[in-house]
Amino acid sequence: MPRPGAGRPSRSTRSSVSRMQIMPDTGPTIIASFLSAVDRADRSFVEKLYSGIATELTGFFTALLTIYVIWWGYSIISGTATASPLEAAERLAKAAFIYWIALNWAPFSDTLYTLTQSIPEILSRYVVKIISLTVDTEVNNTDIHEMLSWIYTTTLQLPNSLYIGTAQDTFAGLLSLAVIVLTLLFLGAALAGIIIAKVMLNIVLALGPVWIILALYNYSSRFTAGFLAIIANLMIQQILIYGFLGFYHPLVIKSLEATKMAVSGESAFAYVMPLMLVMMVGFYVLIRLPALASVIADRAQHAGSLMTAAIARSSTGWWHRASDADAVRPIFVSAADREAARTSIQREAARNSAAAL
Repeated sequence: MPRPGAGRPSRSTRSSVSRMQIMPDTGPTIIASFLSAVDRADRSFVEKLYSGIATELTGFFTALLTIYVIWWGYSIISGTATASPLEAAERLAKAAFIYWIALNWAPFSDTLYTLTQSIPEILSRYVVKIISLTVDTEVNNTDIHEMLSWIYTTTLQLPNSLYIGTAQDTFAGLLSLAVIVLTLLFLGAALAGIIIAKVMLNIVLALGPVWIILALYNYSSRFTAGFLAIIANLMIQQILIYGFLGFYHPLVIKSLEATKMAVSGESAFAYVMPLMLVMMVGFYVLIRLPALASVIADRAQHAGSLMTAAIARSSTGWWHRASDADAVRPIFVSAADREAARTSIQREAARNSAAAL
């Protein structure tokens, strides 16, 4: 008669078999394949939607351009605008550029679309490469996608090495559940950040004709500025996420390797705890990166607004005056300040005259 349980492998044998089954090259690359599919579908989606919107907006842009010319002519007649050749050339060049890039996919694809797709990829690859050199582990963006797939596969197989399905292994079962939950939170935050940045960037780019046409008028150009700010924000978000995952890559791999050495029982906690800490910290950092990207983009936009305002003031309302006594110190006075000073002098002169009478 065979002994009860003789056909069941021992705990050590079961753990050895489980560790043999969770090598990183045997698991499915579902996450890497999903991210690659997103990248492949992006260009086709943006091109079709952009071209369709541009075709529909051709008549609308013609109407806006007609109104723009009529309003400009009225401003010249009423004296609120000048008719200098330089200003006329600037306005015509602006309208022609907006028409050229907003209603044609080819120039948009060769300029803004190519920049928005290549800059995050190039910069994130460079950041990941530099970080990998500091930790003596060669990593690139493709390895990060594979790392996420490996984490997913390994997490699904970890319960086999921690929990053998008996009532005595209740603690190991709870430990396996905690590891799965924390790992899925980490993977969810990483994938959500990457996919949102990629997909939303391409949706915003596909609506490019709408935002670019609004740059024709000064009042509506703020929407175009917001369009560019959102693009910068999403690009920075991609760079930060890839940079952080590149920095975190060796730490996650080492934690997973340590966890695969665990066996069911109380001793497993010492092997699993590092992985749980790594996943908790990684999840917190990943959910904070979009806010950090927004802060960086907002500060850059604010600095650009200040520079634009300074250039506009220097070209329209500011003048330089140097006195004989202090010729090395230029005095900048705006037209508004000059008018306010003249009004103040006239008021004081009238008051003094009234007092003398």
